[in-house]
Amino acid sequence: MQNRPARRIGAAAVALTIALLNVSPAWANHTANCSEYKYVNHINGYISDAWSNNRYGVRTNFDNQGLALCTNPRAGEGTASMAWVAIQGPQADPNYNIVQMGHGACGPIAGNGCNNVMQDMYAYGRTGGSPGCEGWETKVPTPVSLGGHSPGGTYSVVEEADHDYSLSSPNFGVWISTNSICWTNQYVSTFVETRDYGDALGGSVANHFNFSARQFKTAAGGAWMTLPTKCNTRTAASDPPFKCLANNGVLETWTSR
Repeated sequence: MQNRPARRIGAAAVALTIALLNVSPAWANHTANCSEYKYVNHINGYISDAWSNNRYGVRTNFDNQGLALCTNPRAGEGTASMAWVAIQGPQADPNYNIVQMGHGACGPIAGNGCNNVMQDMYAYGRTGGSPGCEGWETKVPTPVSLGGHSPGGTYSVVEEADHDYSLSSPNFGVWISTNSICWTNQYVSTFVETRDYGDALGGSVANHFNFSARQFKTAAGGAWMTLPTKCNTRTAASDPPFKCLANNGVLETWTSR
């Protein structure tokens, strides 16, 4: 991968001054004790008919609020609560064809640079042998910390040219070059995800985590258009605490415990 150095775009990042999330009384009511590795996510508002390989950009505003981790983790237990905006490629098994930008918190074992505080992150991956990736090695999309946190604002992923991607948050930017991505863009998404069942997926009952001003584009350098507002939840029926609501152009996500 060839990355341009992470660069400051706006005000100085402030995440590293935030207290540890898993002891914050303001967020504790929608978390639970760490219990098991159980990947859960909500894929929100992706374009389900976008199999024509022409989804070149996605951007959305993130709420300025923390995402909370499960409490009382055991030694070595992976935890994470994250929000993402992403361009994804052909479905595969395992499904690693993605470029994503976002923010969140995670325990030290769950990703690169995770330290239990809110921070901006990016990730990308590919599934070797999937369409366009024949002969490529598989790369798991592991979150990489950018060393600080943007307090809300616009997050975006754009394919600027063939397999060249620019990722941005209010305070950081990353470039992922064509020698890292082999698949062709197919759809865009905004989503929240967790690693442990006790982590909070999105916000709380009183304070939902929202995606607003969601837009996408269908050509490199093309115009931004409004992304359809709908919830396509990817959680099991046995996971009733995790909620998503499409509300007047805003996608609201939260955990009800």
